[in-house]
Amino acid sequence: MRGDPFFPTDRPRSWSLSALCALLAFLVVAPLTFVFEGTAVAVVLPRFFVLLCILGAVSFVFYLVRSVLGHYKGLQPLPWRQQQW
Repeated sequence: MRGDPFFPTDRPRSWSLSALCALLAFLVVAPLTFVFEGTAVAVVLPRFFVLLCILGAVSFVFYLVRSVLGHYKGLQPLPWRQQQW
């Protein structure tokens, strides 16, 4: 049985990337930072968190600019790999 796809088919890839980065940063990396506090991994996780936040912010700004310019007016539901950025 095949359910709904993980990535929405009616959104551009830049929107999906920004949402995925936010989810990973706040629901995975942030809790792991507290779990691994005091270990060698604790040095890398905050940097990874910041990297995900920056990538998500850049992707969302890209989405906003293209949205304001009207690139997504005729957006059709397509598989994620065929959707425009």
